[in-house]
Amino acid sequence: MNSSYPNLLNPITVRGHEYRNRVEFGPTLFAHSIFTIPEIKENVYRMVEDRAKGGAATVSTGEICVNFEEGITDFAFHKVDYSKLSGEDFDALSEYASRIKKHGAIALFEVCHEGCAAHAPEGISVWGPDEFTRPDGVHVHALDRKMMRKICRDFRTFGEFASAAGFDGVLLHGGHGFLLQQFVSGGTNHRSDRYGGSAENRARFPKQIIRALRKGLGPDKIIELRFSAQDGVDVPGAMTIDDTVEFARLIDGLVDIFHVSNGLKEKGNSTGTFSSHYDIHGVNVEYARRIKAVLKKTLVSVIGGLNDPGQCEEIIASGAADFVAFGRQGFADPDFVNKVIAGKADRIRRCVRCFNCYPGSIEHPSDIDFNERGLTPEYLKKILSPAAMGRCTVNPDSGFGRVPYDCLPPVKEYKKILVVGGGPAGMQAAITASQRGHDVTLIEKEQQLGGTVRIFSEKDPHKKDLLDFINVLEKDLRDCATVITGQAATPEFITGFAADITLIATGSVYKEPVKIAGYENLTDIRMAYENTPEGKSVIILGGGMSACETAVFLAEHGCRVKMIIRSRFVAKELFGGARNALLTLMEKLGVAIVYEARFKSIEPGVVNCVFPDDTETAFSADIIYGALGSKPQDELYRELILSGLQIFAIGDTACPGRIVDAVHGAYDRVIGIGT
Repeated sequence: MNSSYPNLLNPITVRGHEYRNRVEFGPTLFAHSIFTIPEIKENVYRMVEDRAKGGAATVSTGEICVNFEEGITDFAFHKVDYSKLSGEDFDALSEYASRIKKHGAIALFEVCHEGCAAHAPEGISVWGPDEFTRPDGVHVHALDRKMMRKICRDFRTFGEFASAAGFDGVLLHGGHGFLLQQFVSGGTNHRSDRYGGSAENRARFPKQIIRALRKGLGPDKIIELRFSAQDGVDVPGAMTIDDTVEFARLIDGLVDIFHVSNGLKEKGNSTGTFSSHYDIHGVNVEYARRIKAVLKKTLVSVIGGLNDPGQCEEIIASGAADFVAFGRQGFADPDFVNKVIAGKADRIRRCVRCFNCYPGSIEHPSDIDFNERGLTPEYLKKILSPAAMGRCTVNPDSGFGRVPYDCLPPVKEYKKILVVGGGPAGMQAAITASQRGHDVTLIEKEQQLGGTVRIFSEKDPHKKDLLDFINVLEKDLRDCATVITGQAATPEFITGFAADITLIATGSVYKEPVKIAGYENLTDIRMAYENTPEGKSVIILGGGMSACETAVFLAEHGCRVKMIIRSRFVAKELFGGARNALLTLMEKLGVAIVYEARFKSIEPGVVNCVFPDDTETAFSADIIYGALGSKPQDELYRELILSGLQIFAIGDTACPGRIVDAVHGAYDRVIGIGT
């Protein structure tokens, strides 16, 4: 055991099952995705297997609905008959348990009933605590005793199925606005019978469900209840942490572990279900501490923005929780626990909470439908399909559409490779090429590695995890490749180096908007991080993600920020939780946005704009930044492309984009070399 983390690595026994440490890898991606998208089936199995192999104490599948009638969930197109304890469906779901348990982890099967939030395909009715009509026009039927008995039978049947399929227990998803939470919350439960009103009454049906599940599972299986600390919405009677603490007290001993999450699924970021890099780490820890304080029999697990083993150790040591649970961190680094045990915690690739692996739902008031953003159907499929989930910014061996690293064709001919440029793309390319057995040298003109990403992540406190990623890349790189810093790679150097393959990763540069009169009066947006103004009036021309993030950065330095954009929609490349988090903070900081402006001319301190109604307005500020795009810094690449050398551009040198594109693109470029 690593003596630096004695509590995190301390085993514990629950219902006769030994947890080898206190780390749980929670659910990601629906368990039924193996039926819905069969082409990603093996990678979904590998997702849970890799986490078990990586040292976790327990690994859960993603959610599956308890029935395919009134309780149906997202993408549940394939109906499973849980009364059948053999056959193709049974074997397919049993495979999850087999993959997890063969590496010594405890296997949990997540089940849910979405209640009044359930999907309603044609012919399916929706049930909930109250009768009402949803905003989408779906009529919700109030549960009567007969309906409740039916749901309890379904949970009992599911428990029997899970036990027969080899699972060690069930993760009962009662939170995120699902059925159990709907009964506990006064915001969704307005009943006047024995299932509404008092806390005891509102807990009555959830307790019946838990008991039914226990009957199906048997006495030696684990029940972990996932539940929200609060609803997180401003409606009369909405569930608060006080309500959840009382509910936890009322079910003490009925479940083995109370798993503390937060919020509502359809408002995932704004209600705290999915935190962003603008939130603290461990967003639910203090909620968990309050819940644990009233429990005498049930243990407590907590999830929510956890990625630091030091913080996880402190959570367990301080008694805030008995377990820590990871969600998106499972995509970032499934080897988290093994690295902690091996004394390599500084090599953990920490989740940066960018939402690339899971965009979430449309939730910001300014959001428009994805189909109205001018994005291609192919791009929408790339980011919104369940198959697109799991693609992690910091881990190129992630995403359900990939060929896993250990399934790549073997290298038959090892190469001498030169990588020019030490940003994320260059470093990842060099690391992967070295791991594949090639002889790799990386050269960077600056003394420090990390490129532009290091510059802004060192200055912006919200980018701490991104800076950590850059540092992990550098450490891994120096372990496996030759690194030259402080030296420019000239054409003569490259020719003389005589590499078999040269990869140019020199990044991108500010694209001057030469068609705008007076464009020379603009300041490159990147200069905001190198020479940060304090308390100035600032205009930013452009409304992409980088412009918005810089607006936040400057506003937090006391600047009065106004963004002027050409379209009617800001940050169109962001979706769901990421966009909501960013725009909500911009609003809080008072960032002003002027839409649908055409830039007529720019003078020192003045932007002259024309609007669709032909009115003209002059906007003035101390500094005017340009964030109207970037272009590849590819002069070296273009100079060498006709030299006869084997040379390729990667990262922003190939096409300016996001960090996730640079990292994955670099990885994809080198994995086929020599095969």
